[in-house]
Amino acid sequence: MKKFISILLSVMLVLAMVGCGGGETKEKDEPKDPKVLLEEATEKMQGIEAMDFSMLMDMNMEMAGEEIAMEMEMGVQVQDQGKETMKMAMPMTMKMPSQGVTMEMNMYYTEGYYYMDMLGMKMKTPMDVAEMMEGVEEGTSAADISTEGMTELELEEKEDSYVISFVGDTEKMLAYSEAAMASMQSMSGLEGAEVTLDEIKGTITIDKEGYITEQVVDMAMTMTVEGEAVATTMTMTLTYNSIGEDVVVELPDLTEYQETTTTE
Repeated sequence: MKKFISILLSVMLVLAMVGCGGGETKEKDEPKDPKVLLEEATEKMQGIEAMDFSMLMDMNMEMAGEEIAMEMEMGVQVQDQGKETMKMAMPMTMKMPSQGVTMEMNMYYTEGYYYMDMLGMKMKTPMDVAEMMEGVEEGTSAADISTEGMTELELEEKEDSYVISFVGDTEKMLAYSEAAMASMQSMSGLEGAEVTLDEIKGTITIDKEGYITEQVVDMAMTMTVEGEAVATTMTMTLTYNSIGEDVVVELPDLTEYQETTTTE
């Protein structure tokens, strides 16, 4: 089970590398360039100081002849992003229906500590805001990577939004994900995972005010974790909630968490 948890965490990190967007719209009658729209969108999303989004993921992993289907639901709330007063709450539920397994995990950040409540263990790790944000920004803020790593960009305009579909350049996205994963190892306890992206495609929905409201990604990848190859396919849906509104993160009693220098 510990190995599968490490694999799951590595998958979460790779998913974060796809990039975020949202953008300032131009005049109504101007034709939209999907690349420009996405780059403008990314810049606008970077200015948000509070975030509230949810993620649903269906994943299938094959390792050593064993297939495991996973369903994951996660919510993320961030208050005062990048400031010394930053707070984060990230509850997650992971299910493996074929094995009758349901796992709850809760992660928090406040006052210089990263907290994890998992499998009956409550741990906290010292981590300043700059270190925390370094990993977050690596995974979510590179406009040049998110567009240069996408090919076959197509734009569909709807009544209240724009939908950009893309196919990812696996080599470029992999190069970016490796750098970001290295910076986030202290958050996941993951070391030495090797990743090969076989296919990645999806859609990004941007509202008429230039904010991302939804991102859907289909991915096929192969990971090597602790010497074992894991073939993985997944569909991830990321939905942004309450964009531009204040977010107040409610934290539980954190006094029971034991301090450690690693999240392993």
